[in-house]
Amino acid sequence: MKVVRMLINGSQEYKIWKKQAPFLYDVLLTRALDWPSLTCQWLPDETTASHSSGFKTYSLLLGTHTCKTEQEYIKVCGVDIPTNEFQGGGEQPIKRVDTLQKIAHEGEVNRARYSPVNPSLIASTAVSGDVLIFDRTALPEDHETKCNPRYRLKHHTRECWGLAWSHEDANRLASASEDSTVALWDVSSNESSPIQVLRKHTASVNDVQWSKTMPKVFGSVSDDMSIQIYDVRTDESSSSLAPASIVTTYDNAHSTAINALSFNPFNEHILATGSSDTSVHIWDLRCLRKPVYGLHGHSGDVSALEWSPHDESVLATAGYDRRVNVWDLSLVEQEQTEDEQSEGPPELLFIHGGHTNKVIDVSWHPAIPWMLSSVSEDNIVQVWKIAGSVVDHDLDEDEDQKEEEETSDKDDSEKPNQQEDEKMDESAQ
Repeated sequence: MKVVRMLINGSQEYKIWKKQAPFLYDVLLTRALDWPSLTCQWLPDETTASHSSGFKTYSLLLGTHTCKTEQEYIKVCGVDIPTNEFQGGGEQPIKRVDTLQKIAHEGEVNRARYSPVNPSLIASTAVSGDVLIFDRTALPEDHETKCNPRYRLKHHTRECWGLAWSHEDANRLASASEDSTVALWDVSSNESSPIQVLRKHTASVNDVQWSKTMPKVFGSVSDDMSIQIYDVRTDESSSSLAPASIVTTYDNAHSTAINALSFNPFNEHILATGSSDTSVHIWDLRCLRKPVYGLHGHSGDVSALEWSPHDESVLATAGYDRRVNVWDLSLVEQEQTEDEQSEGPPELLFIHGGHTNKVIDVSWHPAIPWMLSSVSEDNIVQVWKIAGSVVDHDLDEDEDQKEEEETSDKDDSEKPNQQEDEKMDESAQ
């Protein structure tokens, strides 16, 4: 079974998925939150769970969206993950999700992201358009009701959704807003205004991301259907920062709004984008005239996407169709049987069908391969790890195919020797 998919339509989908779940996951945890979270991201924290030696506690960054009925918070939650994976346990309620820290927030939390250089720094976007910076180590763990950010960054005039820290500079931050601008910030400058404002888009800017392999390069995507790639280097030989300049612009990259982008963390040339046209495009930054691949597996807006930090060819995409799709681009154009073709393209490795409402955000675990978290509009957060029997099966098939090819090559190489032996026998007679 190379690909596991949930392609049944209607109200039966979730029931069918739940019945098959024990065979699809090594870990599957679900929790209903008090309020929806529009954001999720694994933090690099790890501790041994105090209540059991059979668990490790990992930290997950969430937010609240109470529609102005209660105080809003950024939440750092401790999620207990079993050190021994479930064996046929099916969907398990998370028995222990401790709120390790609640950080009072001004308005709904559209997005919250930690700095990969300094994980104690958390940036968030507010409904007002302000970007708030918190130092979680300097804040009390007790639940406060007063928002007290370390910095309040003011520029955007409308809601802000895109937010990304630099991978090499703990003080460098980019934000993107419905006001059609991208702002660059230096949080060490004690200035509340951006160091640069980029006005290349003509509509709402939905996401901004930095490249990990080219740390001074970042990109943005917009409702105007364009991709903008920027560079903050003064020149190719310089390591210093300069005002960001446009490197590449590609208009009409999708047929409608582009909601998300992600730079491949292994290959500096590869970029993924997700759109409201339901498609995911894979781009080579050296030539943005057309996508290298088009991935078609969602039936609704693609809301978020992220490359795996463990495998160069693996990408997760989340959508309004209640799905998280996991793709393996190494399988593109792989030959399929007729039955396999009816299930979908070969690169669609896995479909997570555990949500019953729009999936808003998805995050790969930084230390545990094949483990992800995802949040949906119906207050659900899920933590799940694809079964080794699913992903390892592909590796086994590749190894079997390689062995068959080697055996075939060996047989072919022996044929001339066999023919020579037969000729020698005939002449001897």
